[in-house]
Amino acid sequence: MNFGKLFQSPQLSPDQLNEENQITDKNILKRDRIKFGIGCIMYQSEETGLMPIHTLLVRLLGGGNIALGIVAGAGSASSLVQLCGAFFLRHLKSNKKAMNLALSGGILFGLLLAGALLILEVNPRWSMLALTVYLIGASGLA
Repeated sequence: MNFGKLFQSPQLSPDQLNEENQITDKNILKRDRIKFGIGCIMYQSEETGLMPIHTLLVRLLGGGNIALGIVAGAGSASSLVQLCGAFFLRHLKSNKKAMNLALSGGILFGLLLAGALLILEVNPRWSMLALTVYLIGASGLA
């Protein structure tokens, strides 16, 4: 299998789409399923592999066991977020627009994580604000 083809968007012809502009070509759908499978594996390993970093940052920001529980629970709530993805796909009627919206959300929540650390660096007395911003960012990113 040529792994370079996994990350390239193919040029679609009208016979590969149905009337709702959804892809019907079996080869493209198969390749997309492989992409989602790889993403799921990477997410699961990230969840278990990077949790000590979340623990370190939450403790650095002054958080306790409840804050750690929120960060840990956010990963298991990610299946509920798939409902948002289905909503975006249905109402935007474009995979590209929905993926761009999801990417924008990911960038926003990533910036919130970085912003939380910046808030703590600017003024250590704002640790509660920094912890709240970090929890929002980590929950949104999950």
